[in-house]
Amino acid sequence: MSSDAKPSDLFADRLKAARLLRGWTQADLAARAGLPPTSIAHFEAGSRKPSFDNLRRLATALEVTTDYLLGRSDDPSVSQSDDPPYRHASQLTGADRKLAADFLEILAARSTDGHIDLVLPNGATTHARHAPASSPPTSTSAKRTTSAPG
Repeated sequence: MSSDAKPSDLFADRLKAARLLRGWTQADLAARAGLPPTSIAHFEAGSRKPSFDNLRRLATALEVTTDYLLGRSDDPSVSQSDDPPYRHASQLTGADRKLAADFLEILAARSTDGHIDLVLPNGATTHARHAPASSPPTSTSAKRTTSAPG
């Protein structure tokens, strides 16, 4: 934390930086945090400070720690930061986080026979072999279809 920056200024800057990193508008963050968009604007301008509950909502929506938003830590990563699949999650945009979550869901739902069929955006089908899942998938079908980006 810079010795010149007031904690309240640091909060406003970090809130905005985390929101922009996700590629979200103030309205996007407000919807995800369950707050009015005007509150986000006031917080980022430094004209209002969030309550403890709202601070927690903001950190949860942005998937950063409250310590990061408050300037007590320079690492925005949540507790999963030491887990390799999540190590760089804090650096992804909102769209990339969705893509990563979808990919992890496909891996979790892979078939118990050790195969997964994917239909690629170009229409081709790929059939991959992997180690069988230790527990049955939640879906009755292991076939997943992906669509081309719109």
